[in-house]
Formats: sequence, C-alpha cells, structure tokens
Amino acid sequence: MQKILITGCSSGIGKASAIKFKQLGWEVIATVRQAQDGVDLEQLGIKVKICDQGQGEDIAKLFADPDLQQLDAAFLNAGYGFISASEDTPRQQLIDLLNVNLVGTWDYFTRCIKLFRAQGYGRIMVTSSIVSFVPAPFRAAYGASKAGLDAMVKTFRVENDNPNIQVSLLNPGPVITNFRQRALQEYKDFTPTSAHLEKDYQEQKQRLENKNRKRFTSTPEQLANIVVKAFNSKKQKTYYLVGLPTYFMWYLQKLVPQSWALAFLKKTYKLEK
Repeated sequence: MQKILITGCSSGIGKASAIKFKQLGWEVIATVRQAQDGVDLEQLGIKVKICDQGQGEDIAKLFADPDLQQLDAAFLNAGYGFISASEDTPRQQLIDLLNVNLVGTWDYFTRCIKLFRAQGYGRIMVTSSIVSFVPAPFRAAYGASKAGLDAMVKTFRVENDNPNIQVSLLNPGPVITNFRQRALQEYKDFTPTSAHLEKDYQEQKQRLENKNRKRFTSTPEQLANIVVKAFNSKKQKTYYLVGLPTYFMWYLQKLVPQSWALAFLKKTYKLEK
C-alpha cells in the first residue's frame, strides 16, 4: 500500500484529495490545524495529524512521528490569502502569510526531500496558483508567496540528480473552496490606509462575497483527480495548469509583450481610472 502525506486537509483541495486517495487504496496522512476539522476524515480511516504550518516546531514534531518515517508521496497544499493593494499591505500580515505559504511549505518540502533521498524515491506536488505568474490586483502578497514556491520547485528540478525523486506544481485558477471565506475574515482584520483605493476594495470584497461566481471555476474534486493522475503518471510534469483562464494567461504572456499582457489584465479587472 502506497502512503501519501497531504497538508491543508481542513477543506477544499486537500480534503477532496485525501478522500480520493483513500478511496483508491492509499494510506493517507492528512494534516489539519484544528482537531474538529479532521473528524470526518478519521471516520473514513484517514490518519489525521494536527499541524499549524506557521509553526516550525509543529512541522518538526510531525516528521518525528513514526507514521512519517516512510512516504511514497507528499501533496503540499496548505495555504491562505488576503486582499490588499501592494502599497497597502501591512508588514506583519505579509510576514504571517509568507511564514505559512512559503516558509512553512518550504520546511515540509526540504524534510520530504531528505526522507526521499534516504529511501531513494518519492514524489511531491506543491499547490501554487495562477497568480504565481499572473499579477492579480489586491493579491500581490499571495502571488509573491506562490511565485516563491514556483521558484523552489523549478530550482530543485534543476538541482536534482535522482530520477526516482520527482516534484511538480499545481497551478489552478479559481476554485470553489473556503479560501474566499478565509480571505474575507482576514479582510475584516485589515484597515486600508489608501483612501483613493476605497472603491476598489469594496469591489474586491463583493467579489469574495459572491457565492454564485462559477464561470471558469473548478471544484476541489476536479483538482483531486488531477493530483491523482499526476502521482500515478510515469513522469511528473513541471506544471499542472488547471482552468481556461490559467492556460489562456500562460500562453498570452509568452506570445505578447508584457506591457500588452498587463494592459489586458488591467482592462479585465476594470481598474482603468
């Protein structure tokens, strides 16, 4: 039986993936931040571990667990975001986000790689985002954290000399998850300081509150199927792009000058003044 570690399983992509892998006969170790978030997963026979990715000691404790002394794969998925203009992002809020999304994931990544080097094999997929390569207004901090993960994975692919250790990125566009609810909660704790952006902030807040936005939006289950396919493939790709907007912007940025691509984004997000 193959064993996989999946982080960020409280909801969304992580939870759907944990359930899918369990259904396929894998031994699944799923991390959540709070015990109550893992009750239904435990009922399915999934091993649930409590781990706050923003706390290095939590991650160290997790990898000392006997259940993690051997792994076939790891899906590093945990993370969150908030809305804030680039010029308006509070220092501490930025540090907290980078600590979870980038530093925490990097910690997981290096520990998995060391384990895989010791055993001679292993696979990793890291959840990134379309915003790692497409600038999304009021998502600069989140985009920066995901761009950092892209750099981490791509650099390791260059450094790696073991074909039995494979790593890849999952870059989805919009997904129906609790991500928006977390971003809204973060926004409630945030006080914008740029008066000239007040209207834009309200529009961004309305976007997050709009539960009926389903155009070009993927479901966690669709993402879980892609993750399973990647781990079962003979050779993992560098990028797994998900959603029409992701593919469109990926190729647009390669085919036209950056100034044109940015002008298109500005028009798309209706930020012309």
